[in-house]
Amino acid sequence: MDIFVKFRENHGFSDVWPIPLDDLTSFIVYMFRKKLSHSTVSGYISGLSYFNKINNLEDNTQKFVVRKLIEGIKRLGGPNQKDTRLPITRDILEKLLRSLAVICKNGYETKLFMASFSLAFHGFMRVGEITVDCKNKQMHTVKFENIKAL
Repeated sequence: MDIFVKFRENHGFSDVWPIPLDDLTSFIVYMFRKKLSHSTVSGYISGLSYFNKINNLEDNTQKFVVRKLIEGIKRLGGPNQKDTRLPITRDILEKLLRSLAVICKNGYETKLFMASFSLAFHGFMRVGEITVDCKNKQMHTVKFENIKAL
């Protein structure tokens, strides 16, 4: 919320609620030009949306143009956004496995993570293939019936 208030002050926008659509779209463009990620922009807009809702104000964050601006930022990946993640190498895997004893609560948890990390690495798996969340509900995870020993 603070970033939006400062944006309004610095750019001469009035402190008017509900947020006028022009203020909102200008704020989104401002964040895009500041090279903030899609998830950061979405988070700030969600915060403004929540503020509007709890104060029973009109929620302009749900307007078509706002949704399309945010969608455009996602599609573009933000200006000059590069994927800085590195592939997991055998050396990185070994460092991860060694660090588990310090991070995990007990030996059992350590062994579970060691098995998961090793399986993912040697099976060329992505995180979503060995974990379950409430969205995919086990539809895309590897199950025992999917495994065949040769």
